[in-house]
Formats: sequence, structure tokens, C-alpha cells
Amino acid sequence: MIINSPSDGATVFSSPITVTGMINDIVSGTVNGNNATVTVNGMPAIVSNRGFIADNISLSQGINTIVAVGTDAAGNRSQASITVTFDIRSLAKIKIFSGNNQTGTIGSTLSLPLVVQLVDSSGNPASNKPATFNVTRNDGTLDGGKRSATVNTDSQGKAQVILTLGSHSGSGENQVEATASGFSGKAIFFATGTGGSASMIHQVGDSVFRGEAGNALPSPLQVIVSDSQGNPVSGIPVTFTIIAGGGKVDNSQAQQS
Repeated sequence: MIINSPSDGATVFSSPITVTGMINDIVSGTVNGNNATVTVNGMPAIVSNRGFIADNISLSQGINTIVAVGTDAAGNRSQASITVTFDIRSLAKIKIFSGNNQTGTIGSTLSLPLVVQLVDSSGNPASNKPATFNVTRNDGTLDGGKRSATVNTDSQGKAQVILTLGSHSGSGENQVEATASGFSGKAIFFATGTGGSASMIHQVGDSVFRGEAGNALPSPLQVIVSDSQGNPVSGIPVTFTIIAGGGKVDNSQAQQS
């Protein structure tokens, strides 16, 4: 497993923070909360389509170690760790004001804007300053089709954009970074896209198996059900039917759902 954000060695200027990453397993298809659990510094994360996200991870002044621990259904564990420095100095900085950690269907427009605020070293709003937003993960867009947008702050030091989610589902798989020249730090927004309706089914692995007559094959027959963008969809009943040869599914019957 890996931690995607924040990056190892990053300096941040606010707490708590959101931590995202990826968890993998030897299973085909995907990994969701029923396949594995993740904790970040002991706090439970949300797991979907191999991604995980944990918000409200508190930091102390100075250097902090962030540890993500993944455990699969069989009890196997793996972990990843990074260090992050929390700088509490009074600096001109950019910070998230609202709109972080939203969820929506892939390809949809989030209901709330992503809003940052620029403040000077005394904590006062900085008006009429440009803030630049960039989509840094997934193929989503800002303000109706742009990957990057620069917006001037209002009288309260706020600037905002609207995010349309990308086509890849998963926890925290949409990421937007906002920066402003002369202001310390980055405001990093995360959003989770949920999969669309099931529309495709395809086979996993080889199409031809060989084995001894009357005995089970050495490997299971596997398929993946996905939406129109290729994201795995869970909870869909799949029926396996023997159409020739007289074999049995799961060594009991000619048809298995």
C-alpha cells in the first residue's frame, strides 16, 4: 500500500489534514471496505476501488509521522508511512475554506464549490489576489471543462471553482490543488467518485483451462462487472451456466449464481 497525499516530507500550515492512498491485494477486480480495512494513525479510513481516504488527521507542531495500516479479510497486514511538518508560524498563506471531501457519481458536478481563502501574516483576508486551481488527479474538470483555473479573491479573501468529477471511481481519487503567489502552502481538495450502473462483464485471466476429468480446475473462473468507464461494480448477481461438456459449477450443479 502507498500514501499518495500528502507527499513524504511535505510542510503543511493547517491541521487536521486529509490523507489518501492506495491499497492493493492479490484479488482480481477491486478492493472495497468488505475486502480490507485501513487505519491512518489509528483512525479508520474509507476504502473503495483500491483507494482510501481519512480526514481529520490531527497534527502536532513540528515533524509528524503518519502511518497507514491495511488489513485484508484473511488478516494479512501491510503499512506505509511518511513524515509531515506542521508549521504554525504566522505567514501569509492559502487555506481550504469549504468544499473538501465531497462524494458524487463519476462524471457528475459536485453540489458545493471548492473554496479557498488567502490571509496575510496577521490573519486578515487578502482581497483581489489570484488563486490558481489545478486538477492533479483523475480526469475531472473545473468550471465547465478546464483543467486549470485562476480566480481572484473577493473582499473576504475567498476564491472558488466548481469541480466535475473524473471517470475513475474510488476514495479520494479526485484531487485539486490551489496555490497563490506570495502565499505559503497548498490547499489540496479531495473528492470521491462512486461508480455508475453496471453495463459490462468481462473475463479475468485465461479463456482456456485444462484439468483432469471429474476434478475441479486448479483455478476459479472469474469475471468482473463494471460500469461504462471500466470501474468495477459490486453487488451484481452473476450466473455461471455450463452449456457443453456435462461439467458442474462449484462441483454441485450445472448452473451457479
